[in-house]
Amino acid sequence: MSLTDKQSAFVDAKVRGLSNTEAARLAGFAFPKQEASRLMHSTPNVADAIRKGLALRLHTAAPDALGVLEDIMRDTAAPAPARIRAACHILDRCLGPATAQQASSSDCDDKPIGEMSVAELEAYIRHMDEKIKTLKSAAPFEINANSD
Repeated sequence: MSLTDKQSAFVDAKVRGLSNTEAARLAGFAFPKQEASRLMHSTPNVADAIRKGLALRLHTAAPDALGVLEDIMRDTAAPAPARIRAACHILDRCLGPATAQQASSSDCDDKPIGEMSVAELEAYIRHMDEKIKTLKSAAPFEINANSD
């Protein structure tokens, strides 16, 4: 079942991050608080459209977010802790936190990041960069904006 113009406006506002009431107000509903509750709880096609819109927004933004983290990780002018955090975030998202933690401890002889020398941190970053390249080549993800 297709959405009405007001429902579509509500969905668009929700996907942009507005509250239920603000989205309903922006969509032009006379009683925004009540309509927002009804739309969210009694109109499955609206909730489904919001889920699809949020998923598309996430898939669209994910490559940019990964790019920012990669830029930080590779920026030799950035502080080493920021580069390490960026590498860890990438690994957490790609491999999961437990796997990233195992890689961190085994690759650095169980030495906490705060106790590593600059040379050790740089070696760790290079190593993590190689792992990321391997992951990308093994399982590149595709974005399909037309998927249902």
